[in-house]
Amino acid sequence: MRRHYFNPETGVYTGSANAPIDPRETKRQGKTIYMEHPNATFEAPPEITEGKRAVRKGKKWTLEDIPKEPEPAVEPARELTEEEKTEAAIQTEIQQILREQAIDRLVKKGELTQADKEKMLGIVVEDKG
Repeated sequence: MRRHYFNPETGVYTGSANAPIDPRETKRQGKTIYMEHPNATFEAPPEITEGKRAVRKGKKWTLEDIPKEPEPAVEPARELTEEEKTEAAIQTEIQQILREQAIDRLVKKGELTQADKEKMLGIVVEDKG
């Protein structure tokens, strides 16, 4: 026997599972009795088609359209202040200087070649041939 679960607040179908047998009631009544669950029913939901969901309302299943997710609110980008623009330019320069220094150190240690350095820094060497 299958139990069909639903969300207790919304009634939306959440899945199905085999219902456990109630040993005490089975023995008492002399026939197989399955355990009930407050957020489940033995009545199967209707076939769920694309764009729909099964919802338990009272003692009946209904099919409803799946609500569309609202688009997240996106705040428009604000214009940077002159101070923020200057700080961003400084940070960019710092990063570039540190990158160049790190590449130079790797060349000195022999972990990069001069050609590697030129390629990484976008240095174009003109052929004088």
